[in-house]
Amino acid sequence: MATPPDARSLAERYLAMTEEDLFSLIPSHLPEYRETRFSPSGQVAAGRSFYERQLPTLHQHVCVRWKYCERRHDPDLKDTVTLVAAVADVIAASIGSAPPFVIAALLVKKSLNLVCGCA
Repeated sequence: MATPPDARSLAERYLAMTEEDLFSLIPSHLPEYRETRFSPSGQVAAGRSFYERQLPTLHQHVCVRWKYCERRHDPDLKDTVTLVAAVADVIAASIGSAPPFVIAALLVKKSLNLVCGCA
């Protein structure tokens, strides 16, 4: 499973960031916050809130439909950069205007094994 160079670069960039930095990137992409000015902690909180509201949808798409727990032993997905790119593809249509690579990086950082409840 080859990851296109642009996708690889995005995934690497987001994986290098902290969870708080990733959460802070989300609100600027959401229409409900278009005119909102945030304090840094408010921006993180808004991003975290969006992510948490999306968890059931993310779980459905990544864990149930894509069957992450069955795929997790695929050698291609052992590389976290490739995993982020693959998950971003899986969730892109389901998360509205939120950036799929940011959300995918958060899922990987938080451990898809935990998010999906893999045994």
